[in-house]
Amino acid sequence: MPLARADVRDVCFAHWPVEPASLAAVLPDALAPATRDGTAWVSVLAQRTRAGLGGLPGRYEFPQVACRTYVVPDGDSAPGLGDPAVGVFFLRVAAPSRLATLGGRIAFGIPYVRAPVDLRRTAESIRVRTESDDGARYVASLAPEGDPTPADPDSLVA
Repeated sequence: MPLARADVRDVCFAHWPVEPASLAAVLPDALAPATRDGTAWVSVLAQRTRAGLGGLPGRYEFPQVACRTYVVPDGDSAPGLGDPAVGVFFLRVAAPSRLATLGGRIAFGIPYVRAPVDLRRTAESIRVRTESDDGARYVASLAPEGDPTPADPDSLVA
């Protein structure tokens, strides 16, 4: 039986290219940025999470915003995104829940901070806003445009 379980809803996922050297400066020494065509990526993942413990009934729901990146072991032969050696490193996760922030830090070592997160879903979009006491802020609105299309077979999605 798993220790914890979770599912997510109302997801807003955005990526930005960054210089690998800039990103490397904020990573632990044992890790290096994973790259694709020489570019590293930082992503923000805003979501509504429902989490619970192993066999216990009930789930606890809270919004959260995670700033993360893709990494490889430092000194590795620089595998690119899509390589099995690539992992995800959380730079910061904001959530309003004391339980989630404390549990995430203790159980998983994730750098959670307690901050208000306003995550709203309307018929047209998902909107998210968070700002922590130290001034870190994220505001976004995500809405579909056009009809869905299949991913390019040469993309990372395939």
